[in-house]
Amino acid sequence: RRSWGDAETEYRRALALQPDNCCWRLGLAISLNADGKHEEALAADKDLLQKDPEDPEANLLAGEILILHQQYADAEPYLRKGRDIQPEFVPHLHALLGEVYANTGRDSEGLTEFKLAIAGDEDGSVHFQLARLYQKTGDKKAAAEAFQTSKQLREKSDASASFAQQSTADVSRQ
Repeated sequence: RRSWGDAETEYRRALALQPDNCCWRLGLAISLNADGKHEEALAADKDLLQKDPEDPEANLLAGEILILHQQYADAEPYLRKGRDIQPEFVPHLHALLGEVYANTGRDSEGLTEFKLAIAGDEDGSVHFQLARLYQKTGDKKAAAEAFQTSKQLREKSDASASFAQQSTADVSRQ
């Protein structure tokens, strides 16, 4: 329900009872990150990675947080360890790798990763990044197509979010 502060509190309570529970540690780190507490989330995540350096979800989170701070080169090793991640996170991993490559001068690798990520693009953000990279490489036609798809997905996502907010408001009035 996106109550990240409440989730943080519950994870902390659970960890007080079982401090070595890796799932709860990851849940705490994810909650902290979602609540904008990126530094604290990274510290919690790195603590988890000391116990299991190969954990794909913890590595994905570390890479994501480092990208938020534009530390692309530092994010890459974490993302490379995320290759065995659960299938539902694979498009997000590719989008993050695309961002790393695009921001470290490896445009063709970035294009490849963004193309692999478009299957999970629900809000147009991946297509937008793909379009910008096409622009950078001089492929104006592909850029225009990706921008158009991005716009369509964003409008669809915005409409869905508006409908969900309206539905929530209608239910709370009853």
